[in-house]
Amino acid sequence: MSSLRHIFRGHSLWITAVFMILLISAHASLIEGRMVESTEPRYYCQKKIYQFSEVESVREAACNGFISIRKDSKRPLVHTEEDDDEKLIYEWLFPFALSKNAQGKERKNVERIIFNNSCELLDVLYYNTQTRAFESCTKVPDVPVITYFEMENVSAEPIVRCGSLSWEQTELQLHSTRNLPQFMSGFVEVKDTSSEVDGPWKRKISSKRVVIKDKPQIIFYEIIIDNQNQVRGVVVTHNISRKPSVAHNSNLTTGKTPTLQSAQKKGIIRLVCLLDNTFPLFSSTPISTVTSPKKQKNHE
Repeated sequence: MSSLRHIFRGHSLWITAVFMILLISAHASLIEGRMVESTEPRYYCQKKIYQFSEVESVREAACNGFISIRKDSKRPLVHTEEDDDEKLIYEWLFPFALSKNAQGKERKNVERIIFNNSCELLDVLYYNTQTRAFESCTKVPDVPVITYFEMENVSAEPIVRCGSLSWEQTELQLHSTRNLPQFMSGFVEVKDTSSEVDGPWKRKISSKRVVIKDKPQIIFYEIIIDNQNQVRGVVVTHNISRKPSVAHNSNLTTGKTPTLQSAQKKGIIRLVCLLDNTFPLFSSTPISTVTSPKKQKNHE
């Protein structure tokens, strides 16, 4: 009888020990979860709070709007007009799934992100009902400025960037001389480049495969070479939309709500990105220097 009592007591102690271990482990996981949750930056937009990851998903959707080949795709809306298309500033509204009210209904004035042609996030705005103007959401803790490209995997190769697109250098190079005459016949001369030291330049339409909403799309762009067959730059087309009247050089952080009822007008702009460091069109060996684009609008 005494031995049975010892056995039951031993089992009881073992069960208690296991229970305590599980309890401590669960408590530690809960604390860790709260720490992770508390460290993710948030945007406080008066009555709405957005996680940094949610804002990033909105920015990614906005950037895809620049290049999607679907005709019914939503396009970034010009927020601030500029004389130079490269300097245009855009806005993109938060989707219903994120911006709906507590009752699950659509709100009248939805938060929006402000960004540029490089998909760099400039601001997140909310509508202040007291001032009747859009104002900047509060970032807690402070959120760093991140471009769309920095969300991509880090590559050991030099990266060429233009607008919302980027390439590894080898993507722009020709790695085989097969069908070379046919390939080179596709280049046409770029206007007003005969006077350049390495002119005349030539351009050719090429394509890049991208994935938007888990579906592959073929995006067309142009590659520019000089008279020595060095890659001189790339040209990207952005699809955008405009209202009949848009603020010119307005303050990015504030603004009255638009009162125009006219439909948005879709259009396209061309971004010409000239490289600081050229590289051979036919070389399969990447250069060691990372290239950075210059924007130039006077070549067509």
